[in-house]
This record gives sequence, C-alpha cells and structure tokens, in this order.
Amino acid sequence: MEGSQLFALSKKIDVYSKEYDNKDFKRSCAFMMGIGIDLIEIERIRLLIQENIEFCNLMFRPEERKLNHVQLAGNFAAKEALFKACSSGIQFRFEEVALLRHPKSKKPYFVFFGQLQAALREHSVLVSLSNSKTLAIAVVCIHPPGTQIQFENFNSILS
Repeated sequence: MEGSQLFALSKKIDVYSKEYDNKDFKRSCAFMMGIGIDLIEIERIRLLIQENIEFCNLMFRPEERKLNHVQLAGNFAAKEALFKACSSGIQFRFEEVALLRHPKSKKPYFVFFGQLQAALREHSVLVSLSNSKTLAIAVVCIHPPGTQIQFENFNSILS
C-alpha cells in the first residue's frame, strides 16, 4: 500500500471505531492481558546447546530436545516472550512450558505444566515464530478468560 492508501485506511478505521463505540462492541473486541516479544541469535543457542547440556536440560523439556537448533532458538525466544507477556504477575520456570508444533500444519503451540498450567488454564495464549538465517523471533499474546476475539466486522472496512 502507498502512503495515501494507508492514510485513507486509517481514516476508515477511525470512523469505524467511533461508529461502533458502544458497550456491546467493546465487550466483543479483543483485549490483551499481556504481550511479549523476543529476538535471539540462532548461533548463540547452537553453541549453548552444543557446549552446555545443562542449559539444554534447564531450558527445554524432553519433547523439545528432539528439535534442531533453529527450532530450539525459536522455542527459547518464545519462552522469553511468554515471560515478558506474563510480567503482570504470573511467574514460572522454563521447565513448566513446552513449545510444540502441530504435526500437519507445523503451527506452534504451548503446553503448560505445574503452576503455570493452573495460572493460564482459562487464558488464550497465542504465539507466532519466525526466523532468518541468523535470527529467531517470537511474539506471544495473552488474552484473559472470557475474551472473544472477533475480526469479521473489521474486514468490512478494508474493502
């Protein structure tokens, strides 16, 4: 999109948000409890897992240790991003969380254990990963219980 198109779109979004600024719309909109992001050098993780088995055992659960160093770098970044997203009071140890991938879609998802499982039982925790040849990045969003995430109305203003 060009600058003028982006400006026009932002105006539409502004009008849209004012037009639907009522309690029912606010209740149905996404609300974020926490967001975290982390970026890490893949080579740093490769060296750590190669030279320090204790690091690997502390940071990754057994089901994660089967992954390659690029995937482990993404997992490490995701756990750091989760830690930042939980900075509002939820504390955990890295061994209380595993980041796995769906067998078919390869989409990442968290599995929680122990106190973290109890703390986030009813929350929606979303994670996104990406990497280049040298860097891995993760973004984590935590939505509180009862939050409905609806985007169908927003799509109408993009046309």
